Amino acid sequence: MREIDDLRTTYQDTVQGIYSSYTYPQYKTAIEYVQMRLNGIIYSWGELHAVAVAPVITMEPDPVTVPDRQRGHLRVGAAGDALIYEWVVNGQWVPYAITAEFTTPPLTEGATVRVRVRNFAGYLFSRQVQVSSTEQPPVYTLSATAVTMDALGEDADLRVTTSQEELSWRASSGAEWIEIVGRSSGIGSGSISYRVAANDSPDARVGVIQVGDAALTVTQEAAAWTYAEWQSVFLLEDGMTGPSDDFSGDGLSNYLNYALGFDPRQDNTPLLVPPRREEDESGNAVFTMFLIRSKTARDLQFTLRSTVNLRDWVVPDLEPVAHSQYPNPTIYKVSVPVTPGNQAQFFREDVETAP
Repeated sequence: MREIDDLRTTYQDTVQGIYSSYTYPQYKTAIEYVQMRLNGIIYSWGELHAVAVAPVITMEPDPVTVPDRQRGHLRVGAAGDALIYEWVVNGQWVPYAITAEFTTPPLTEGATVRVRVRNFAGYLFSRQVQVSSTEQPPVYTLSATAVTMDALGEDADLRVTTSQEELSWRASSGAEWIEIVGRSSGIGSGSISYRVAANDSPDARVGVIQVGDAALTVTQEAAAWTYAEWQSVFLLEDGMTGPSDDFSGDGLSNYLNYALGFDPRQDNTPLLVPPRREEDESGNAVFTMFLIRSKTARDLQFTLRSTVNLRDWVVPDLEPVAHSQYPNPTIYKVSVPVTPGNQAQFFREDVETAP
């Protein structure tokens, strides 16, 4: 108020002057005002006095770690009258960020944040905090990311897990031969069913089921083929292409290799397991054999029969067995009870060309 005091002292005897002083408790401010008339012209001066308590930071913002390109949350503690907060991200003021709590814009690794706290009595800055980012987890997670199916196709289920209960999702198939059966969408975690059609192509194929940013890759094996197609696939040399020829010399003819699902170019005899007598889980004596059939010979029909007297033939039950040594054939386990008084069991596999 020194300038106003000087004016009031200098001109109080020569000009008409009006002096006023007002205090605004609700704003913690005061104003002094002087108006003077000199030679018919009105001159005015005023000064605003801050009588507020200057701000003091009582709690600094903490460094924040957020998923990459996601928002973070910070808070500052401060004491003082009529405080105003102004947040700064990477050196830029953030519009409308004027409270003690602050939700940032999407952040990346290395971003900086600080806040200026001010009132009429002054201002000060908080410390500058660093942002660390973490890899953003997938929004959707599937129970499997890849499956392999044989050429016959099948139905299967897929579990969908979401990172938040309220997230919605929709499953879609990128291949005509993969069908979403029934429900294809949901909110929160759930399951879908899908159907893979039989493959009638001599080539394997790959399709994808997409759920948000997650995907299941479905690989289906090559289709079943005829004996002529099988010959062309394995490129048997001229002179050794007949059904009764033995290309590898292992004692198995080409046609038998075809029926068993074997590669005719290699020795497959180690894969053949002879029948044996053993006991089942209940301790009963049984004759057991492992039956091998091709998955891809679509022009063949297989029939297994067993007998104890070579007159009365029956068709036993077949139990599928998984075996890593047989990448192509289907393996079945056959167990036939030992008949009292008969210590021999005969099996016969009929292989016929399908009509």
